[in-house]
Amino acid sequence: LPRFLTPGDEIQLGINVMNTTKNGTIAKPEIMLSGPIEMVPGESQSVSIAAGKEGVVYYTLKAKDDIGYGKVTVKVKSFGETFTDETDITIRPGSSLVKIFGEGAVAKNTTATIEMINDFIPSSMKTSLLVSSSPLAQYTCSLQNLLGYPHGCIEQTISKAFPQIYFADFIKATGNTNKVSMITSGDNDLNPVANVNAAINKLYSFQTYSGGLSYWPGENYVSQWASAYGLHFLVEAEKAGYEVNAGVKSKLVNYLNSISNNSMEERDWYYNNGKETARTIISREKIYALYTLALAGSPNRPAMNYCKLHLNKITTDSRYLLAAAFSYTGNQSSYQDVLPKMYVDDNNLQYLGGSFSSPLRNKALVLNTLIDKNMDNPQVISLARELSKNLKEEKYPNTQELAFSFLALGKIAKNKVKAGGKADIYAEENLLGTFSGKDLKITKGFGNGTSIRSNGTADVYYFWTAQGISKSGKVVEEDNGMKVRKAFYNRNHEVISLASVKQNDLVIVKITLASSYATTLNNIVITDILPAGFEIENPRITPEKDLSWTNDQSYSDHFDIRDDRINYFVDLYQDRPLTFYYMVRAVSKGKFKMGPVSADAMYDGSIHSYSGAGVLLVD
Repeated sequence: LPRFLTPGDEIQLGINVMNTTKNGTIAKPEIMLSGPIEMVPGESQSVSIAAGKEGVVYYTLKAKDDIGYGKVTVKVKSFGETFTDETDITIRPGSSLVKIFGEGAVAKNTTATIEMINDFIPSSMKTSLLVSSSPLAQYTCSLQNLLGYPHGCIEQTISKAFPQIYFADFIKATGNTNKVSMITSGDNDLNPVANVNAAINKLYSFQTYSGGLSYWPGENYVSQWASAYGLHFLVEAEKAGYEVNAGVKSKLVNYLNSISNNSMEERDWYYNNGKETARTIISREKIYALYTLALAGSPNRPAMNYCKLHLNKITTDSRYLLAAAFSYTGNQSSYQDVLPKMYVDDNNLQYLGGSFSSPLRNKALVLNTLIDKNMDNPQVISLARELSKNLKEEKYPNTQELAFSFLALGKIAKNKVKAGGKADIYAEENLLGTFSGKDLKITKGFGNGTSIRSNGTADVYYFWTAQGISKSGKVVEEDNGMKVRKAFYNRNHEVISLASVKQNDLVIVKITLASSYATTLNNIVITDILPAGFEIENPRITPEKDLSWTNDQSYSDHFDIRDDRINYFVDLYQDRPLTFYYMVRAVSKGKFKMGPVSADAMYDGSIHSYSGAGVLLVD
């Protein structure tokens, strides 16, 4: 059996029976299945085995249109005894689980009706409805997306943990359905405290000899923004009572002091009347470093004063950070001088690396900074209204945008909880539950058309989620900003057909990625999910030791190998397409679904490419 199956896969199971006795026998295997696996109808089989010989009996198994854990139990009776073998196998989705969300507010004495349209396989569908008196519920979509992000670079490690410092109780109440970033204790007891501690400990592994933090563990390249972000996270975690290694924190402070003492200026790009224009600014990374140093109680006053003298070179979003840095040192006069009277977004480009600047992230960071200094600042209300609207309109928010948006909006919502909200929840005319002030979570019985009928003296808020496997299982194959493709070869560099692969064949998988942009695309993740009939044999093919014709092999910044997939993390240049090779072996006979290879810009989901879905036949 392979290590996993995909719904719809068919596998030819060979049962090898060896007779080590001196007498011949007839063996008749019996197969028992549990979980989402079934037997393809056929005649029961038996095999006559001579003394000292062996025989094979074949059965065809099929994975049902469901996911979960299955078990294959084989029993063979012979010589008056029963021989048993049990194998556990996972049935995983052929493509990503589809998740849909909805959220909103129900004014007192009004009714909201949930519209939950989907084509999920009923047995695969899981649902959850949260009714709360906290406006935080309106932003649970953003929180779920953030906590479910699958990759483990330093920025995403921090972003997934940061909100859990402040909103642990609410995060547990949401019942996050994607456990990628959640540690459990007991049955579905989500543990934000453990998650924050795990992120703190993981952060230590990113620290380099310079004191700064690398983007991936083991790298020498230091990310200035991530280093400041890391100090910001550690300071806030320490304030909340978490234990932080003083040595790691001290080295981070020294590193950020060092870079903020060096040249502050950099070239920046923005759109001016529809034209991309260059300008010289004081680096966002350096300003953020000054902000976090002041927050940590180790301000770099000379660098701060230099920046104050050159406000014309500082972007509007950075001025809020610089002003807050002065305030943390007790210099309220400079705080007032530097703080803008009104927020104007003077950057309309999306940065895929560096400072990760984007209009949405910058606005969220500004709002979070204002709230931490003065919740009563008149700019807070208008910025919160704009940010909430922008976040709901953004189709592909990245982890920086999600983390700072939830931090800012969450802090506001936490202070606006009003008592008196009550509601009854109905599926048609069946009462599912009654909300009377304490967070209410419903996981069964509700679906499309469920109504929330408010009958209290205050508004109530709700969030629902549903996830499952699409009946169609189709993935839209498209190229937007880049083009990823995969091809299959034998060891002689001959293209092979996936309709004629033999068991035990070695197959070379070639993945290519090219950009259609005129600029560098940073932080791209290429993911290739294997069909169940393949297992990775060699993920690191080299032309010198393995195959000479793979001499155009590219090298990734980081890569991650799992049982069922391989991930490459890269930067992509316009004139330098990337090529990767890895070797797989056809381990199981059968018919297996194969998902597309994908390439996504981690900080701009609109830039992506999906290609190459199909079917693998192994004979």
